[in-house]
Amino acid sequence: MARIVTADLWQDLIAQRPGALTLVDGRLVVELGRVQARANLDLGTGAALRLGEEFGEERGALVFGAGGTLTLPLDGKLAPKLHPDSDGQPGLAMAVTLRAMVPGQAVTALWNEQPLAHLSIGEEWERRTFSLPAALVRAGENRLRLHFSRLGRGGQPSAAIGRVEVGPRAAIVAGPAAQAGGYRVHAGEGDEVSLDLSQGTSLVFYALAPRRGRLRVEGRGEVAVLVSTDAEHREGRPPALLLDGALGPAGRDLDLSGYGGQPLRIEVRTPAGGEGRRCGCCSWSRVARGRSIAANASRAT
Repeated sequence: MARIVTADLWQDLIAQRPGALTLVDGRLVVELGRVQARANLDLGTGAALRLGEEFGEERGALVFGAGGTLTLPLDGKLAPKLHPDSDGQPGLAMAVTLRAMVPGQAVTALWNEQPLAHLSIGEEWERRTFSLPAALVRAGENRLRLHFSRLGRGGQPSAAIGRVEVGPRAAIVAGPAAQAGGYRVHAGEGDEVSLDLSQGTSLVFYALAPRRGRLRVEGRGEVAVLVSTDAEHREGRPPALLLDGALGPAGRDLDLSGYGGQPLRIEVRTPAGGEGRRCGCCSWSRVARGRSIAANASRAT
């Protein structure tokens, strides 16, 4: 006779961290001094940018040839319709930290292949800011291409890029994020991996939500979990807050059944630090997305 039982299949999002994006203090931050920035490289750009290079106390990517392209999603709380123009200024802006590796260098920044600015840059690190007009930005993936006018000779680099930030204009113009952000990876027993997430940092994962799905978060510390869909990004609706508080020793199970079959943006965020604020350091041993299925347990009797 046949016997039907239920089983859970889990997809470990921590294992997918190389494809996750990082937000710090509400802005998308791409650190090209880290190999994680590979998630933002456009196809064909890998050979033009050498990530993770050291420049004294700074880190960044060396640029070979005329430049490269990054893909920068504007979704979640950065969805363009959540940032309308104010007092004649665009609601979103970008900052690029870069330096020339050859004298007389200049760079043209293009957003979705539309020119933003053409700037001369020196051989010391500079943080240059760009407003992002509403007519150029779109919900979902956007492309930033940096084109350098002078090439390095004999296979030498033409420029270096340290960081790209995208966020609300007022925050970008005010300066870099107050906290470094990022995360550290700790290996446990067997295949177990945990992440220590810095204060004010978010990791963003993209996944297809299964029917009757659940999101399980295990670890310690204070954490918020926000989810949103492509339709919500286009319409300018803020993400749904599924969790905001301590995880506890047993972890938390969050219901995703209302999102079955939809591409989902999942943001896991720690609170910013500061006097009188909650501890913003969170360690995850598991962030998994699961679904219940019917399993056929029939056997000959």
